Amino acid sequence: MELLAALGQPITNEQVPWPLTAVPVDLEMLADFLDGDPLQGNGVVDLLTGDVYPPGVLDWDRPEELDENSDSFDPDRWLHFQPESGEGYRDMCDFAVNLPEGELRDRLLPALDGRGAFRRFRNALDDDAYRDQLTNWTLFGDERRLGRAREWLAQAGYRSVQ
Repeated sequence: MELLAALGQPITNEQVPWPLTAVPVDLEMLADFLDGDPLQGNGVVDLLTGDVYPPGVLDWDRPEELDENSDSFDPDRWLHFQPESGEGYRDMCDFAVNLPEGELRDRLLPALDGRGAFRRFRNALDDDAYRDQLTNWTLFGDERRLGRAREWLAQAGYRSVQ
């Protein structure tokens, strides 16, 4: 969005507030927590400090549990998030299916079936013969996670300045 505006192009997505408010959030940390276990509860971003709190760290981690009369409640300060683990799995699938046909692709695709897919996927790449592809996977996965974090912030009307 900001790139489009800088290039002089109109902003057409009415769902994203504009302009985005800058927050000092660590995008990598936020990305890690956004890709967490949704059963753990909500996490929180402190919009003043940029601190990211994973589920269960604060005395409260669900907006419905907040006492609106409490000193710690400030709806303009706290941004709650619900982790989602499925996106990381989809990243692995996208990476594997876009590999050229061959031994590595044949190792990765079956590794994605069932429980333990994250561990099996990583183990399949953890071979000296696939060192370059492990680097490619790491870059691909990191960019996807960071992109989701940027998008999540933008949907809420914010952008990271770190």
